[in-house]
Amino acid sequence: MSTFNKSPNVLFPVRVARAQRVSPGFMRITFAAPELKFLPSRSLDQRIKILFPKTPHLPQSLAEPILPESQWRKQWRELDPDIRPHLRTYTIAQSRPKVAEVDIDFFLHDQ
Repeated sequence: MSTFNKSPNVLFPVRVARAQRVSPGFMRITFAAPELKFLPSRSLDQRIKILFPKTPHLPQSLAEPILPESQWRKQWRELDPDIRPHLRTYTIAQSRPKVAEVDIDFFLHDQ
């Protein structure tokens, strides 16, 4: 089995718990989900992937409660580009596994 097939990265839904302007050009978004309690509290260059749907909801093939990376990536690639969610990588600013939260800082474009 390849390393990719054994990847601990899974797809799961989160909710926005808080949003805070941390500077004129950055917004800190706090995401919450029960699955975040399994995220390590701190590691160097800790990154996550975020899917941004083009419609109000994710396509049905990606809407399963928890999908392993080998499965969700394959399903994501097979989607019609018109409905395929945007996939972006972000560095975690802070994770708090005890309360199942993570902070991501977003640069604000075109202010």
